[in-house]
Amino acid sequence: MTLPSKTLVTRYNGNTWNSLPAPLLPMGSQLSYATLNGLIYCAFQSGDDVLGNVVVQTFDGKNYSNTSWISGGTASAAPALAAYKNTLYCVYGNPADGGLHYSYLTSTGWTKDATIYLTGTTKQPDGIWGSPSLTVYNGVLYILYQLYGHGGYLRCVSYDGTTWTPVFDGEGSYSIGWVALDPKSPLHAAQPLVVGNTPFT
Repeated sequence: MTLPSKTLVTRYNGNTWNSLPAPLLPMGSQLSYATLNGLIYCAFQSGDDVLGNVVVQTFDGKNYSNTSWISGGTASAAPALAAYKNTLYCVYGNPADGGLHYSYLTSTGWTKDATIYLTGTTKQPDGIWGSPSLTVYNGVLYILYQLYGHGGYLRCVSYDGTTWTPVFDGEGSYSIGWVALDPKSPLHAAQPLVVGNTPFT
């Protein structure tokens, strides 16, 4: 499915919101943005093929360029982006097996699509419904997503740079949006992040 050409991208300068151009490539999902080393990255599901390949571009505030496709990366919905330990990660649900998959950016490009396995197992997390959300908190990368076929429950998985570890599941939700924290704000950083009834401490 290709989204309408009037997909909206906006920028906030502290006072007003201003419209920005959307990628010119056909899109099959919403857009996800993240910044790393002074560059803005944009990821989305391609609307140009039936597989829904994950596409990543850089954005300078006016134009999109440096188009990359994640090798083997197909998404069932919008992917999520986040910068963690000076590395850009892209996470998405793969329609082939219904599980969580990821790739990360290296000096030579995006790594090949890989499955996320939980700590000490070769078992994938239960199927994902919709799009995941990524955020970094207290030096740990967190993925939140809605479980498929589990009554809309949320699950959270953390990543410390080596292993993927389950944090919680069973929190009720109709859907999930995006989670973001301001690392430069002492007030926000001092408060626990709460999703459902579960705090991040």
